[in-house]
Amino acid sequence: MNTTYSGPSLGNDLVDISPDFEPHGPSASVIQRIVTHAKTPEAITAFSRECHKLSDYCYWFTLGTLWVDYTEWSDLQRWKWLFSSRRPNRQTSLMKPSEFRQFVALPDGPVHLFRAHRPGEDDWISYTLDLDVARRFAAWRSVAQVHVYKAFRRDMLCLFTRRLESEVLILDRRTVTLENVLPVEIGGGA
Repeated sequence: MNTTYSGPSLGNDLVDISPDFEPHGPSASVIQRIVTHAKTPEAITAFSRECHKLSDYCYWFTLGTLWVDYTEWSDLQRWKWLFSSRRPNRQTSLMKPSEFRQFVALPDGPVHLFRAHRPGEDDWISYTLDLDVARRFAAWRSVAQVHVYKAFRRDMLCLFTRRLESEVLILDRRTVTLENVLPVEIGGGA
């Protein structure tokens, strides 16, 4: 198994690409403008300004890639609004085919999710399926606990396996139940 993360790509590598993909020239030039802001909070602002010019596939693909590409703080309400779009093919365009297969393979019943909250955090949409990943985030964020949640696949938007995180997005926190809070040793290395 390859464990080297090389980052998301908006390039020309046609590996693990959605069957929804169709070349769309106007979208390509819009995406070029948006990615000039990659890895900054301005990327999602640029996306929201220009997303109406994108094909449905390019909308979902670019939105998902921007989410995976930027891990710091940005306007969460804007992300929620954009992820809530009613454009078609959301799941099959947002996730890569390998991610979609893993997503639909999740059990229908409750799934355990984990999150190492930032200090003072009061809103979020991202969880991981992997306790070890949550522990690494706890160390990185210098927090001494990981929250354990339970949710159903039907309430999950998607699963991203990029960045080796098994990240699940859930837009409505009311569908998630806190089950436990696990202590995590800080300063012991991540």
